[in-house]
Amino acid sequence: MTRNGPMSLIGPVKLSHAEYKLMKKAVMAFFFAVTTPFGIALGMALSNSYRENSPSSLITVGLLNAASAGLLIYMALVDLLAADFMGPKLQASIHLQIKSYVAVLLGAGLMSLMAKWACERVLEDKDYPSGGDKATTYRGAQT
Repeated sequence: MTRNGPMSLIGPVKLSHAEYKLMKKAVMAFFFAVTTPFGIALGMALSNSYRENSPSSLITVGLLNAASAGLLIYMALVDLLAADFMGPKLQASIHLQIKSYVAVLLGAGLMSLMAKWACERVLEDKDYPSGGDKATTYRGAQT
């Protein structure tokens, strides 16, 4: 059994080996190719009317960040780590399992500490782009 990554169905190499009809392959390749340019064009079009400190913008950004973080966690745990943790070498040794789980939890904890540190650094930065009070800006105050 081969290990499938996040691009297993729409990546350029795997798409040619998938057992789909030509039309379905063409539609998937088309959407894969136009997603990023469409997002850039949409961002450029909305950049003049976008107010970064409005409550609706902050809620939208928060929801999109939460969704992308959830997808990243899912991909990391289910698609990447599960294949390694379910392998015969790790399943044969309880000590290796414990070490692996501890390493994953320590890594997640250290990344959380780095994120907390980075957020504090941003809040302390004197050259904040909006020129306003950073603490109230992050809490959603209107300017």
